[in-house]
This record gives sequence, C-alpha cells and structure tokens, in this order.
Amino acid sequence: KAEARPSAAGGAAAEPEDGYEAWPVAELARLLRERGQDPRGITEKAELVQRVRKAVAATSASAPPRPSLPDESYVFDKSSGYWWSGKHRHYFDVRSGCFYDGARWLRKNAST
Repeated sequence: KAEARPSAAGGAAAEPEDGYEAWPVAELARLLRERGQDPRGITEKAELVQRVRKAVAATSASAPPRPSLPDESYVFDKSSGYWWSGKHRHYFDVRSGCFYDGARWLRKNAST
C-alpha cells in the first residue's frame, strides 16, 4: 500500500499527484531557481506551476546517486525533487541540509 505523503508545501497531496497548485508562489519560484530557471516575468500561478512541472521532469528523470542522508529511511521523491522519509514524515533537501515537516523548513537534526 502506497503511503500518503504531504506535498513539499504541506498538507495532503492534491490533484494531480504532485500537488504544486497548493504550494506558495515563493516556494514554486525557489524550486525553479534551484533548477536553473528564472521565474521573473511569470504573472500567473498556473503558468508557474506548469514551468515547475517541466523543470522537475527535466531534472528528475532518474533518482540522483544516493547522497549522505540522515539515515536509511529516505527515498527520492521524483515529484518534489527531495528525499522523503516515511519514518520521520518529512522531506530532506540535500543541497541546503534542511528538513521540511509539511509547514516549514528546518535546519536541525531531524530526529529531534
């Protein structure tokens, strides 16, 4: 049985499965910048969501090599581009070392 995951912006994943429509505009823009794209000039959230989907698909065709993670419970989530832990119920961003608990980004040991 597949485990329900919160979207990287929090809450339950929305339709479609990636849930980007529920993400705040600032987080969508950040994700685009992380993927090497400039979000300036995009005035409609729907267009921003569409660009994010394309950028994630282009950069997440396969899981990256397994980086140094806090523990072995993490699996790569292609739809968000982050590492998900069902055990800890949060995402981990390898680049920043931050954890996302569904409401906010945290820079600390995820097990505390």
